[in-house]
Amino acid sequence: MDENDFKSMEPKKPVGMSVASMVLGICSIVFICIIPYLPFLTGIIGIILAGVALKNNAGGKGMAIAGLVLSIIAVVIYAIVLIFAAVGYSILSSGGYF
Repeated sequence: MDENDFKSMEPKKPVGMSVASMVLGICSIVFICIIPYLPFLTGIIGIILAGVALKNNAGGKGMAIAGLVLSIIAVVIYAIVLIFAAVGYSILSSGGYF
């Protein structure tokens, strides 16, 4: 038998957490302007799942990195939107508009 035959028999690493983190990252980006608070929650969960997948050296490293990046971007954008909304509300409420 050839050595390449044994390599194909190696068990594949699980990719479930990597896929889940990527899906949650994509959902976080999509839902930023549609559903309030959901992007923040899915982004945090996506960051956690990607970190666990990368730490455990699970399969799908590229998907885990993509999920991590998308989740971080979504959380940062959502935080910036909340800050601008709070500042805008503060400015408008002090000017007697509300």
